Amino acid sequence: MDRENQSRLFLALLFIIFIVLFSRLWQLQVLEHSTYATLSKENTTRTIPTLAPRGIIYDRHGRVLVANRAIFSVYLFPSSIDNENDLKKVLASVSRIVKIPPEKILKKINENRSRPFEPILVKDDLSIKDVTALEERQYSMPGIVINVRPVRYYPYKNLAAQVLGYAGEITKEELDQLRAQGYNLKNIIGKDGVESTYDKYLHGIDGGQQLEIDVSGRPVRTVGALEPVPGADMMLTIDLDLQKLVEKNLEGKHGAVIVMDPRNGEILALASHPSYDPNIFAAPLDKREWERMDREGHPFLDRALSTYPPGSTFKVVNLSATLQEKTVSLDEMFECKGYYILGNRKALCWISAYPQKGHGKLNILEGLVQSCDVVYYQLGLRNGPGLLSKYAKAYGLGARTGIDLPG
Repeated sequence: MDRENQSRLFLALLFIIFIVLFSRLWQLQVLEHSTYATLSKENTTRTIPTLAPRGIIYDRHGRVLVANRAIFSVYLFPSSIDNENDLKKVLASVSRIVKIPPEKILKKINENRSRPFEPILVKDDLSIKDVTALEERQYSMPGIVINVRPVRYYPYKNLAAQVLGYAGEITKEELDQLRAQGYNLKNIIGKDGVESTYDKYLHGIDGGQQLEIDVSGRPVRTVGALEPVPGADMMLTIDLDLQKLVEKNLEGKHGAVIVMDPRNGEILALASHPSYDPNIFAAPLDKREWERMDREGHPFLDRALSTYPPGSTFKVVNLSATLQEKTVSLDEMFECKGYYILGNRKALCWISAYPQKGHGKLNILEGLVQSCDVVYYQLGLRNGPGLLSKYAKAYGLGARTGIDLPG
C-alpha cells in the first residue's frame, strides 16, 4: 500500500472515531440529559419525609379527645458519611447527646442497607437542650439532620383508650397488606380503636423536605418541599362528661361499662378497666416494656368488646329457653350446696365464698332472683346446646354489634 492510500485509510479511521465519539456525546448531552441531570441532583440532595398531622377527634359536643403535638426528631443519612471511621465518630457524638448506645443506631443502619439514601430515625421527641447541643455540633457531624414532626397527643391519657386506640409506625407486615392502598414505609397508622378503623380518613397525605447536601454530607439549604395534607377531623358519639363518670366508677376494678342511647344505638360511653395511656406510643415502645405492662392487669384487653364470659346475664337466655320449651316445670325444686359436680369438674356457685355455702332448695324463678349458678348449671344441661344456641341468637348474641371498632 502506497503512502497516499495509507493517509486516506488513517483519515477514514479518524473520521469514524470522531463520529462515534460525537454520537455518544450527543446521546449523553442531549438525548439522556434529563436522566443524568436527575441522577446528579439525587447525588447532592436528600429527602426527609414530612408527616401529615392526623385528623383531630372530638366528642359529640366538639370537645377535643385526640390532638397532635410537635416534636423534634434527629435523622442520620449514612450515605453522606465517607468511611467507617467517620461513621463511628458521628455515632459516638450523637449517642453522647441523645443518650442512645452507638450499637443501637448502627443496628438501624444495618437493617436499612438495602435503602442507603433513606434517612435513619435516630431518636424522637428530643428535648430543647438536646436540639441545641446537636445544632451547635452539627458542622462536625455530617449526615445529621434535625426535623420537626407531629405526633398523637391524648390530653385525657387513659380516658376512653379502648375507644380511641393509638397510632404508631407501620410494620413490615402491615405494609405488605396496605401498600396497594398507598401506604409507605415510615407512615404512622392507627393501631387500635377509631384510630385504626378510620385510619384512611385520619392519616392525611405525607409531604417531604428536599435538602441540598454538600460534599461533606452536611445540609446546606432546602431546595424544595411538598407540604403535607392534614387528615380529616372526626366527631364521635361519645360524651366526655359521661365517659369521665363511668371511668371514675370503674377505678380499681376489672370490668367494662357501655352506655348506649336505646333510641338509635349511639354509644355515649364505653370504658374498659384496667386501661392504658395511649401517649406511651408516641415513641416506639420496647417489646419487653409492652409485655410487662400487659402482664399487670391486661390493660390492652378491651373487656367491653372482646370474647369475655357473659356471666350471670346469660341466665336470662337459659330461663327463656326453659319457659318457652317447658323443659322444666315451675314447681320443680333444685338443691344448691354451693357447688355442682360435672364429671371431674367441681363448678362453684358464687355463694360458696360466703358462710352459708349454698342456697338450699330453689325453683327456677327463685334461682334467677338469687342468681344461683347451680340451678342454672342444671337448666343448661336440661336444655342442651341446641336450645341455648337458638335462644341466644334470638337475643341477638353472636351477631355483629354495629359498633365500628376492631373486634
